[in-house]
Amino acid sequence: MLSVLFGLACRGGEAVSKDTADSTSPVDSAGDSTETDSEPGPDSAPGESGQPDSGVPDSATSDSAGTDSGSVDTATADTADTADTGEVEEIPSGDWIAVEAGDAVSCGLHSDGSIECFGRDEDSLVSGGPAGAFVAVQTVGEFACAIDTAARLQCWGDGAPDVDLDALPDAATLAIDRYEVVYVLDTSGALDQAGSCRGGRDCGTAPEGTFQTLQAGMGHGCVLDDVGEATCWGDIGEDPPADALIDLDVSEQGALDCALDSAGEVSCWGTDFTGLWGDYVPPAGPFTSVDVGEMYACALDAAGTASCWRAIDDYDAYPFVDPPAYPFVDVSVGDVHACGLTTLGGIACWGLDIEGSTEPP
Repeated sequence: MLSVLFGLACRGGEAVSKDTADSTSPVDSAGDSTETDSEPGPDSAPGESGQPDSGVPDSATSDSAGTDSGSVDTATADTADTADTGEVEEIPSGDWIAVEAGDAVSCGLHSDGSIECFGRDEDSLVSGGPAGAFVAVQTVGEFACAIDTAARLQCWGDGAPDVDLDALPDAATLAIDRYEVVYVLDTSGALDQAGSCRGGRDCGTAPEGTFQTLQAGMGHGCVLDDVGEATCWGDIGEDPPADALIDLDVSEQGALDCALDSAGEVSCWGTDFTGLWGDYVPPAGPFTSVDVGEMYACALDAAGTASCWRAIDDYDAYPFVDPPAYPFVDVSVGDVHACGLTTLGGIACWGLDIEGSTEPP
């Protein structure tokens, strides 16, 4: 929602920490063994390229991809039981510190801060990534943006917005609207933005103030303040719940948003553009983080177990795929696939694969 700290290498905005990632130490890969291609939905708005529009952080983080490892038990394991057969599988390991699932592409950060993307390269998102060290990355639609170690923004891809990124200095949290508006929280938590809503659309006016969590989607965005109160703007369909919230994510392919209340239970609101959600009931928590995409949403519990759901399970064009039974520290849901960062620093993806979008290098 679904939302990374460079300190994890050395959590994923609304970039490489999923959303409100907390700073952690690098993932310890020496753990004990425990058991433990694409088109928009029916009613979704296609991207200008004709490809699907997707439907994704406290110091230098991004609320759309990365790790919320402060809320997950990172006692690592080398193996995990599969959900269906009980067979033991090796948990993916590596030097990844964040992952972000987009439309037909996924991006992540390595422990040295370098960006690597995989999947469809139609918009140069895979081949056009910048060099250097970064602390957060987010991809949505035809472009991606990242925050480097100097707290500066860089964007790439054929659909990258023509905005003055230098007008957004000291970026700590990143969220990008697929209608080409870039939002950041600076190091003090103040919200700022650059760019205007593409095609004369009205993306609303972001609120003033300081905030802890930032998310943006397709023509709208949301923030959480330090007491968990949510404020949303733009094409939101309806207002967020008045309860105090501990996590929040904005669909990048519509106006359906989900959040966790103080008890870790999921609630969602907004507009169901895809027709796949309906009057669904999310699974019972408690959960520690939530991320919502176009076709389904996922949440993590305190053990790092992912639970994913949607209202319609038998939509043949995009069959529902259960997540693997690995322990995750973060999960990011894109257009028709999702990826998770394991406790061993590896990436596992599931859902509809489009030219390698679920096959991390």
